[in-house]
Amino acid sequence: MDFKKLKLLTELIDQYEWQMGHGLAVWIEYSNCTTVFDKILGVDSEREIHCVAQRTGICIDHFEDILSYYTNEDIESLFPKDED
Repeated sequence: MDFKKLKLLTELIDQYEWQMGHGLAVWIEYSNCTTVFDKILGVDSEREIHCVAQRTGICIDHFEDILSYYTNEDIESLFPKDED
């Protein structure tokens, strides 16, 4: 995945949150799922992505695992953690 696709991915993710025990959880609206899975991530029928269907979209826990090509620093620069 190149930087353009990664940037588009961040724009198509409706919301994200770093959760204890769930890693990077992201919410993607249904209307963006085809673009995210087919055009950006290139998910095929052999690769499962576990998600939870919600009213307006899906939620994916441990999204950082899907982005495993990138380092933790890269991922956290795109999806900053709230430091309380």
